[in-house]
Amino acid sequence: MAIKEKEKGRAVVLEPDADISWRTQPELKNALDELAAHGRRHIIIDLTRVREISGYGLGLLASRCARLRRLRGDVRLANASGPVRRLLHVTNLDELFQLFDSTESAARSFTVMDRGGPDTEEE
Repeated sequence: MAIKEKEKGRAVVLEPDADISWRTQPELKNALDELAAHGRRHIIIDLTRVREISGYGLGLLASRCARLRRLRGDVRLANASGPVRRLLHVTNLDELFQLFDSTESAARSFTVMDRGGPDTEEE
């Protein structure tokens, strides 16, 4: 899997070019861990090219989201297909992740979070 990385406001957008499975999730894990290690805590994962996410992929996303939230950051998901949205709903992970129809709206949500708006996590 190749993962494009680009800046969008104060966030970093990761664009995986394949499904997130046991075989491909290490690349996404490494990208997320590297960003966190460099203090980047606002991450958007653009799921435009992702049609399926395996259990391994879901576990990775949930664990990295939890880690970033402990650092007062977060992971947002953008451009999820219908099947991916249904999977997130069935697994109740749609309650963990904020889903957005575009990377632009996901990036704006971090601005609200930084200002102490309704998305701010309390410790």
